[in-house]
Amino acid sequence: MLRGIRSEYQNEKVLMGEAQIGGFDLPVTASIALAASTTTDGMDITIQLKDADGNAVSGVHVFDLWMSEASSGAGLTGDTYSGDLTAGTGALLGALTAKKAWRVQTNATGLFVATLVDSANPADQYVAFSHPVTGQTVVSAVSGTNWEGA
Repeated sequence: MLRGIRSEYQNEKVLMGEAQIGGFDLPVTASIALAASTTTDGMDITIQLKDADGNAVSGVHVFDLWMSEASSGAGLTGDTYSGDLTAGTGALLGALTAKKAWRVQTNATGLFVATLVDSANPADQYVAFSHPVTGQTVVSAVSGTNWEGA
């Protein structure tokens, strides 16, 4: 948690560790869930941004999302997926690296849900994203058998 860093917002000094900034919850934590999708060879990715109390945040948030083969989230995967990322909740704003990294946006409750397709069903993949407030890397568990058909 950031402490002692202040910023101006509509003539108010706001401590970054407070529960809200500008009427929106401050995302402090996040959960990432992976599951086999109903799409052939797909993996569903669900990211929920949460406040300090573990509740879903309000407000739309933008962050970068990428696939990595490192449990730390360092670097991009060496794999090229057979399909691209498709957003089901929230929005895909654009690809940063084709079939490996994207800029995404949550819906108004801090939720982003997407499906990634890879006919190889790679078990060694991690979903990583940059926290929209701190910039820290947040990483999922390994993909394992969370691909349809794996």
